[in-house]
Amino acid sequence: MPSMGRWAGANSCNAAMSAGRAWRRRQKNLCSAAARWRRAMRREHAAILLAVLFGLAVWGLDVALEFSLPAGAAVVPTLPKVFTHAIILLGFLLFGLLVARVTAQGRRAEEAARRRASQLSALQQLGLELTAQLDLQTLLRSIVSQGIRLLGGKDGGLYLYREDLDVLERVVSLGNTIPIGSQLRRGEGLSGRVWDCGRPLIVNNYQQWEGRAAIFQDEPSMAVVAAPIRWGEDFLGVLNVAADLSHPFSEEDAELLSLLANQAAIAIRNARILSVMEAQRHRAEALAQATAALTSTLELEGLLENILKAALEAIPAAEKGSILLRDEESGELCIRALVGYQDRRIREIRFPREEGYSALAAREGRPLLISDARADAIRYDGEIEEMRAIQSAIVAPLRLRGQVIGVISLDNASRKGAFAQEELHLLSVFADYAAAAVENARLFEAQRKRHDELEALRQASLRLTSSLELPSLLEAILEYALKLVAADDAHIFLYDGEKLSFGAARRADGRQEGLPRTPRPEGLTYTVARNGERIVIPNVDEHPLYQDWKWGGGIVGLPLRIGRRVVGVMNVAFARPHAFQEDELRVLELLADQAAVAIENARLYSDLRRQMERLQNAQVQLVQSARLAAVGELAAGVAHELNNPLTSILGFAELLLEEVPPQSPIRQDLEWIAAESRRASGIVRGLLDFSRETRPQKGLADIGEIARKTLNLLRLRLEQRGVVIEESYAPGLGPVLVDRAQIEQVFWNLLSNALQAMPQGGKLRLRTFQEGREVAVAFSDTGVGIPPEVQAHLFEPFFTTHPERVGLGLSISLGIVQEHGGRITVESQPGQGSTFTVWLPMAGEARPPAEAGPSTGPGAGGGS
Repeated sequence: MPSMGRWAGANSCNAAMSAGRAWRRRQKNLCSAAARWRRAMRREHAAILLAVLFGLAVWGLDVALEFSLPAGAAVVPTLPKVFTHAIILLGFLLFGLLVARVTAQGRRAEEAARRRASQLSALQQLGLELTAQLDLQTLLRSIVSQGIRLLGGKDGGLYLYREDLDVLERVVSLGNTIPIGSQLRRGEGLSGRVWDCGRPLIVNNYQQWEGRAAIFQDEPSMAVVAAPIRWGEDFLGVLNVAADLSHPFSEEDAELLSLLANQAAIAIRNARILSVMEAQRHRAEALAQATAALTSTLELEGLLENILKAALEAIPAAEKGSILLRDEESGELCIRALVGYQDRRIREIRFPREEGYSALAAREGRPLLISDARADAIRYDGEIEEMRAIQSAIVAPLRLRGQVIGVISLDNASRKGAFAQEELHLLSVFADYAAAAVENARLFEAQRKRHDELEALRQASLRLTSSLELPSLLEAILEYALKLVAADDAHIFLYDGEKLSFGAARRADGRQEGLPRTPRPEGLTYTVARNGERIVIPNVDEHPLYQDWKWGGGIVGLPLRIGRRVVGVMNVAFARPHAFQEDELRVLELLADQAAVAIENARLYSDLRRQMERLQNAQVQLVQSARLAAVGELAAGVAHELNNPLTSILGFAELLLEEVPPQSPIRQDLEWIAAESRRASGIVRGLLDFSRETRPQKGLADIGEIARKTLNLLRLRLEQRGVVIEESYAPGLGPVLVDRAQIEQVFWNLLSNALQAMPQGGKLRLRTFQEGREVAVAFSDTGVGIPPEVQAHLFEPFFTTHPERVGLGLSISLGIVQEHGGRITVESQPGQGSTFTVWLPMAGEARPPAEAGPSTGPGAGGGS
């Protein structure tokens, strides 16, 4: 740095010239004092000389008088001899004293002149040495050391003025225990008094001085001299030197210390200017580094960390730092970059809007210089020791388009008041760089997100148009909705113009429990379906549609429209409050439009498929009708062929029963032959009734008695198969209006099916009960059960899972029960058995046949 060296050399020469001028002024002052002393001595010497001359004159007069008289003449006494001799002796004594005093005073004056000249020469040399020292901290220690040596003191110290705090701060202590960083206000203590009056002061017993500062109460008794350090009109600080009480300070010492303080002011000024220039160079390099960081990467965390490192390098007082960005949903400050901290838990800290000095800077939108980070209003009271150790900090807000988006904070854990106002200004510059980095990263992220959204929409469009199966289609729509906006869950409800029905639901984590399946009548989903307009709710706890259900999240309801017709509603929800962005809503609406078209296509396909199935079923029914017609004709012929032998069998059986006594062992067999003949005749008659529509012969009957009688006919076969029978007949059942033979045939068919379902034996339970105005007979078995796909076709004519059977039993049974205004329900699970329940209205409650029908599935009809 040649230019900086030349600047320092020039300032050293200027300082030397200034020191020379001060030395010459001091020499001139010494000469003036010597001249004054010589004039005083001349006056004193003249007085003593006149006294001696007067004594000599008296003595001469006396001698002359004595020798001028004739011998033997009477002498007139002049002066007494003793008096004359005393005057003469006094004159000589005064003359001797004069000579001794002149000699001693000349020697002292010469010694003082020599000592002052030596001090001034030393002061001049010290000035040259101080102005050559450019490191400020080393310079300050040298100033105090030279002051102690110059005045022969024991210890000393130096205070510098802190303009930002308007205090004197102790920066050097040599030979004493006064702590570095101690602060004095104007007028406080000796140094504060020197600051206040602007001139040197001496206190030769500090402990007895009434103006001593409280922080020096425990210091030993000493003599102290202090001088202000000034550069022109600028007050820089105070230099003080202390000595034992046996070595008090004089005004000349104070003047000499003041001269040293002037030299110190020059040196401090030079060192500060050099320090500023060095800091400016260092800051320029750091700012260049921060500028380079903006183009080094577009990844936000990396950008912020590089800028934070540059700020720490530019501000040496900073030991560690962080950059925090505001969470748009909660308003909390979250750490996004961290340098110098070791505890990993710090990255997880979220600062509320009202907690800590970082939140204060963000809230007020201005830079803050925190001299004491442990003050009650702003200190960190958490469990992380590394955060609690911070003593001082500077914080600057990050502004983007007039809004505070975060803060940058530099911290010092070593001492309070570690930062100055200039460093806060510099930090604000780095805050601007950090805000620019955030803007760049967000623009890049928005562009990348836009690209990802378009790609996701393209993939969604391809997938939605590749399937016409509604369930899988709805699942795909929700999958892409969650992916596009990183939501927590989503649901689709289908709308027919009046009612909403559940379509699909999905969570981001894959869980299914707790997902809503029934929309609230006056809730969000119905409101969107009826109005056909989007509803955005950032916080459900604050919205009137969720006053009865506050679950603490955010949700948007989107109508699925074909033209003006709403075909469904898609809800996308977040577990926490969420500030929906316009780009999020836009991409969700695009997905909703595609979803509406896909759902409509799937519905049209489903309707077309149902129509095709109906057409196929109609064709099957035509074939079945033809077969039934053929069966009817066959049944008529068979009936005529079977009726004659059945009539003969029944007739002969009844004749034999009349002749056989009741105790005969064959009577039971004959009764069985007669019953079976009548049943066979009834079956033939049923075939004839099935082939040609006939009205049943109804009468009042006890349904339990009919069920018991029919079971008795099959009891032997059931027991032979190893079937355990359990019966439960409810007492007092209301009568039913039925054709006994037809109902017996229904019960026979159901019992036969139960027997077929338990080829290895099992348990058959028959029970009767009443619910409301209906009586019911339930036949439960522990057989193989019926799969759901088979249950849907159980009552279709000719449907059977046994190739050797015709498949008319359940169809005929359903027809009979429906003719009686009743219904048949089925409950079955594969491997767990089945329950067929025949429901018949009580006498006087019969419904038209068109209102009754079969039901399948658990709990159908409200039965058991």
